[in-house]
Amino acid sequence: MRQSMKDAKTSRGRIKRAMLCVAGGVALFCGLLVWAAWPYVTADAPGPDPAALARLNALLEEGQPEGENGWDVMRDFLRETRGESALGEDLNEAWTLLKDPYVDPSELFNNDWDDPRLAEHRKALQTFVTLLPPVETAMAYPRYFVPYRSDGAVFSGTPDTLGDGISIPTTLYTPLRKLTIISAVAMRRAANEGRWNDVARLFETGMALAERLSRQALLIEWLIGMSMESVTLQELRRLINEFDIPEPASRRMLQALARHGHPWRNSDRLIKGEVEYGKAWSRAAYSDDGVFLWWRAEQIFRWATLSDPTLVDRLGNLRSMVAPSRARMEEIWEQQEGAAGRTFRNERTEEDRALSGLSPFPSEDMNEVMLLTMEQYGTAGQLARRQTAEEAATAVMLRLELYHASEGRWPTGLSEAMNEIDFRDPVTGVPFAYERVAEERRPYVLRSPSGAEYLDGREDELNPIRRHAETLAEYEQENDGPEEDGGEE
Repeated sequence: MRQSMKDAKTSRGRIKRAMLCVAGGVALFCGLLVWAAWPYVTADAPGPDPAALARLNALLEEGQPEGENGWDVMRDFLRETRGESALGEDLNEAWTLLKDPYVDPSELFNNDWDDPRLAEHRKALQTFVTLLPPVETAMAYPRYFVPYRSDGAVFSGTPDTLGDGISIPTTLYTPLRKLTIISAVAMRRAANEGRWNDVARLFETGMALAERLSRQALLIEWLIGMSMESVTLQELRRLINEFDIPEPASRRMLQALARHGHPWRNSDRLIKGEVEYGKAWSRAAYSDDGVFLWWRAEQIFRWATLSDPTLVDRLGNLRSMVAPSRARMEEIWEQQEGAAGRTFRNERTEEDRALSGLSPFPSEDMNEVMLLTMEQYGTAGQLARRQTAEEAATAVMLRLELYHASEGRWPTGLSEAMNEIDFRDPVTGVPFAYERVAEERRPYVLRSPSGAEYLDGREDELNPIRRHAETLAEYEQENDGPEEDGGEE
């Protein structure tokens, strides 16, 4: 009996010790789990990274000549004209009238500046022409760039207040594009009044505005700069189709093309800037200790207002235990740089296509962003090639103007008017096609080389012959005679 009781007591002791061991093991496991999970649950958003802003601004200044920055002059001018509200709300009505000829489709775009239907547009231009001299002053500075800031206060002259990251100066783009259109419309008026020195000066200003913005360090600025250049080039080609341009003005505009054109030149620095911005954008999704923050990444991805995490956000961040490290994220961005450059130059490889789906983030939605971004490099590269060809074609048209002014006739072939290197498409290396046609304005058509990749299904004519949607004679007949202008000046 005693032995049985002793054995039972021993058994209970063993069970108790086993239970204590199990409880201790569970407690140890839970403690280790809490210890491992704690950094992911308690991780907070990172502090400002002034080094990232400094690196992007250093890249922005790269290659700039010495001297005072013309942006300081432009910033003060835009601030005085309420640039942050797109040249001032009080000018909105006049702007609506002025931009109409550039809305596609618009029959007014196809008509002369003295068309009576443009009387209100001429009055609207008078509202804006006083804005151009300060712009020309700012464009005269050889050094010109808009520094990036964290606080987004691009028009402010005060020091930057470090915030969550690098702010893209989007409030700047609308005023600059509007100033480009104002300059182009003013070119049209000056040409109709025979003021060709003014036409050339306005062309220089429009090209400089576009070139200065496109040599910033980010893709969006480059694309907007290219759209601004397209407005200016389009207006010049329109004037070439309508007027005999005097030799001095043609030579001056040729020189402006040589100074401010060639959108290829900025591509390497542009891609470096995008990668630097991408790294800074991605770092904002990691804590200072390198923990990936799902809730912060989703806010960034959705361009939402950055806010503090909720308890659910913190618990959900346990997923980050298997997320890529910050070092791996930066490595992926560096790999993307080479692929982006080859995509831009239309030299994309199969390895690049595979790499384009590789994202610094462990999220399918964010992978889609990376894929879209890589495709944008390809689209931007095609735009660069097409615009490079259009720039070269515009230079060919100006050289044809010089030949016509000198000889009093149009050449039968391009080699009669210029050197072969001057009429080669710089993208394909093949000469532009030149064809004489029976047209009262400009008796020739200039075309891109057949099958040029940058056309992408677009018309190959580089100087489309302009035809009225409705002639002035028809308009005047329908409206009982010519309409009085109402006084432009």
